[in-house]
Amino acid sequence: MTVDNAAFAALYKEHFDLVWRTVRGMGIPSGWVEDLVQEVFMAARRRWGTFDRSRSERGWLFGIARNEVLQFRRSAARYSHRSRRLEPPSSVPQPDEILEQQQAAARVEAFLDQLEEPVRLSFLLSELECMPGREVAQILGIPLQTHYSRVRAARSRLATYASQLEGSVRRNGTRG
Repeated sequence: MTVDNAAFAALYKEHFDLVWRTVRGMGIPSGWVEDLVQEVFMAARRRWGTFDRSRSERGWLFGIARNEVLQFRRSAARYSHRSRRLEPPSSVPQPDEILEQQQAAARVEAFLDQLEEPVRLSFLLSELECMPGREVAQILGIPLQTHYSRVRAARSRLATYASQLEGSVRRNGTRG
């Protein structure tokens, strides 16, 4: 089946940020994110003819991104490329802004790394991507209540994590 270039370009433009955040949020090292995002869209273009238009584009792209991330992880495990920092794309911020972003990103990454993969995925999609619970449950292929319980567990762990960070800041008088 031929690809409608205009429709695919619109899909790319509308969902690029979602795919980038998803790939990065799943723990892919920043140096590999752009390549992996492009792989996601290349796979989506190859599968364009099989996409069920009654389904969510976000869910479809998330599924492709998850598969690409899993494939990357398998490859990375063979080559031991493990440089992990959660950095948002940026223009040219000031040095103190860069430091704050890096510290905040490291804290978010440290929290996400504590979560089991199923909890992490529910939390990422629901809380960071603001997807409705029903859509997340459908994407992940789980019952809605399972999704809700995973998000509740992640929120509880986040509250504990934030309290521990706050206590550390008070004791040490510094952030980090």
